Amino acid sequence: MSSRAQGASFRAKKALPDRSLSHSDARARQKRLESALEHSAEVLPAQGPIGIFVHHNTLHAYERLPFELGVEEAARRYGAEPYWSLEAFRAELLRGRITRDDVTRELGSDEIVAGGLTRHAIALHLLLDVDEEPRASAFEWSLAEGRELADLWAAAQDAWQAPTPVPTASLARGGATGPWVHPLLIRLCAAFLDQGVAYWRMPSLNEGFLTATARLLRQPWGPPEPWMRALRKSFAEIEGTDAAEVVLHCLDDLGVREADWVDYLSDRLLALPGWGGMFRQLELRPDRAPVKAPPARLIDFVAVRLLIEREVERAGFGEPAEASPSELASGPYQLYGLAKAARWSAAKLQSLSAREREQLAGLISQLDETARRRLFHRAYERHYREEILDALAAHEPTPTPKPHYQVVCCIDEREESLRRHLEEIAPDVETFGAPGYFGVAMAYQGIDDAHARPLCPISITPDHHVQELPLPGLSTRLERRMKQRRALGSLARGASVGSRTFVRGTLWSSALGLLSAAPLVARVLFPRATASLRKNVSTVSLAKVDTRLDLSAFSLEEQATIVEDQLRDMGLTELAPLVIVLGHGSHSLNNPHESAHDCGACGGGRGGPNARAFAQMANDPSVRARLAVHVPESTWFVGGVHDTADDAIELFDLDCVPASLGDRLARARRDLDEARGRDALERSRRFETSASSPEAALRHVEGRAEDLAQPRPEYGHASNATCFIGRRATVRGLFLDRRAFLMSYDPGQDASGAILERVLAAVVPVGAGINLEYYFSFVDQQKYGAGTKLPHNVSGLVGVMDGHASDLRTGLPWQMVDIHEPMRLLAIVEAERETVQKAAQATPAVWRLVKNEWLTIATLDPKSRELHLLDGGHFVPYSSDRRELPVFASSEERFRGRRDHLAPARIEAR
Repeated sequence: MSSRAQGASFRAKKALPDRSLSHSDARARQKRLESALEHSAEVLPAQGPIGIFVHHNTLHAYERLPFELGVEEAARRYGAEPYWSLEAFRAELLRGRITRDDVTRELGSDEIVAGGLTRHAIALHLLLDVDEEPRASAFEWSLAEGRELADLWAAAQDAWQAPTPVPTASLARGGATGPWVHPLLIRLCAAFLDQGVAYWRMPSLNEGFLTATARLLRQPWGPPEPWMRALRKSFAEIEGTDAAEVVLHCLDDLGVREADWVDYLSDRLLALPGWGGMFRQLELRPDRAPVKAPPARLIDFVAVRLLIEREVERAGFGEPAEASPSELASGPYQLYGLAKAARWSAAKLQSLSAREREQLAGLISQLDETARRRLFHRAYERHYREEILDALAAHEPTPTPKPHYQVVCCIDEREESLRRHLEEIAPDVETFGAPGYFGVAMAYQGIDDAHARPLCPISITPDHHVQELPLPGLSTRLERRMKQRRALGSLARGASVGSRTFVRGTLWSSALGLLSAAPLVARVLFPRATASLRKNVSTVSLAKVDTRLDLSAFSLEEQATIVEDQLRDMGLTELAPLVIVLGHGSHSLNNPHESAHDCGACGGGRGGPNARAFAQMANDPSVRARLAVHVPESTWFVGGVHDTADDAIELFDLDCVPASLGDRLARARRDLDEARGRDALERSRRFETSASSPEAALRHVEGRAEDLAQPRPEYGHASNATCFIGRRATVRGLFLDRRAFLMSYDPGQDASGAILERVLAAVVPVGAGINLEYYFSFVDQQKYGAGTKLPHNVSGLVGVMDGHASDLRTGLPWQMVDIHEPMRLLAIVEAERETVQKAAQATPAVWRLVKNEWLTIATLDPKSRELHLLDGGHFVPYSSDRRELPVFASSEERFRGRRDHLAPARIEAR
């Protein structure tokens, strides 16, 4: 049964409510309802509050299925797109991003089918030449233009012998009552989940959504419409009743059979998946709330929805199903298009034997629109996969001289370019990649933070609280700083609230309206200069406090385990005198999705505190004494953070660096400063307005980050496509166009594969989650993505709506994904294939993704350099064409004047 028709079918199956059950039977029924709701909740998005945006697989509920089956089943369930459109793929073919050879190699066996055409020829005609079905009226007009086409169409209909198409009907999600239910339910959800934006709080908020709604509807001057006034009575009757019991009563009243609970509840949840998903996420992870989580429960959300829906039905409201315009029968039209592309006449088509017609019909049915898009998608991925694997096969590993200093970055693909530029500037530097929380899973509270927030992967609930504290003797200065910030905050809050009230708003606008216009105009016209001025004023006005991190929540043994595991996992066992550990984050103005640019391994937070904490642990002599890896006494770790929006780099606790490392540190800072300028230049080539030099590029990206009107302060993970897990020497000097996650791993130090198990468990879910969220947000902006940013309004600090009232928009906005290429992640592991398969199977979450091909796995043998691809659960050899890699003297020479995606190249300084 179509999910769109479920609402009508549920109401057709009336069931009499039975409220005379014994206590044990009633409890058992509630348990079955809870189980049904758990199953239904799987269809909801797993996106938490927007301030802690964690990338994840949009279709996490379908990971149990192979990728292609999962995306196609989800497309039917959600009414969404499984792949990019045929039109888009054909455009990629025209510009050479896909070749006919790529497509042909995905078609399988070849033999003559009908009329002298082979299976491949027919498939290629359907893929490349036959358009999607037009509306009947438009097609009839085209037939009237030529007799030959009309005869061919008549012959196709006769050959196909298909029934006449009929109009189809559809029902909106949530049934016919949605237009009445949703406006009220959205306002109630927004009020309940609000994190302090609203001036008035919802009454009885701490007693849950169901009770709070009942109390709200009891207020004087309540709902004006008659059917809404009836809600007051309904909610008054259930006050004090358990939400599960309320849901059961509503299901009975609405005539929903127990066998249909899961489908019915899923349908209702999918009517407003954003709001339902937010209730679910705050119920599971209240620690992710921006300020303080209300007692959100999904069962309360469902109870309120069903109570409103019941009253709407009692009032006799509802919309009839709308008939969609008649579509042409697909089969005959495809046969007509094929005959037209093959230059068959009507007589030729009519002369086909019954067997040939049957074979043609079978092949056309197999190659429906979804199947053609699936084949194009495979070819699209194949082309990129072969580019990368051929480049890897042709590239000679580059040995690194004894490092002057070392830099550890996050695996994030945006760090690929920073590392590459740094290595071009300083050939004697060695860089490494690791998950950007650096093993330090903590709830972190900075000196200016009102409360702690998790900085670790979303799958971890941190047990350790780390606080930034002033150095001894600076407590008084800290108190003064806190008072200054509270005063400024109170003033800003008063101005914000006052500007929206009648009396104070009038006074504010009269007295300060013209004065406030000047800084606003300055921020719009001169964003970089205005931001610099604000920063300088803040530095002068707020007391400066030197700080350290309080790591006492971690025992010395725990700290030693963190440091040792990170060093071993990266293969960083030969340490230089100076090791810089760089986390990353992003900042931008007027950008609700700012945290989506932050570190995924930090749960959508900024990784600077994690890098600082790791360095502080690694420098502690008591921790070093407990390590089983050798850390020279002369080695010093420095934590830092890279801002991927404006390319600023800040290093922490430099006053602690030994004087003997002063010159080395000074050189490292100069190198990093030059590298960030080159990185900004490479990044800015993607923007419509770019720069001509590193210095100009830095000014450009600094301005973008501070621009109130800028919808693209940075492109984030857009264009991510591959992940390399192995030694840096293997891919050093290879231009990967900021598209590759880079995780350091030395197979020579991991005979048992235990390290690889940890590495895959950390890297695969994060990388695949980022990649798949970008994939789905790109292929369907309306169902999986957030649409354009232009109509977005922040609701209660938990999410964004279109306009003043809509469902919460989950996924990524178009301005974050418009340059993306929708492909699954290609993960290449430098290890023996047996070791890789065993390591992947050790973690169920990893093996589920690998086995069901939600990403593609390839292996590079560390000794023989042979490549293998995992296909159907088995590794098969990859035969490289070993195309000659283009060689450039620098990365800038490679990307200068180009805005498109670039193929791999070798960078060799001349």
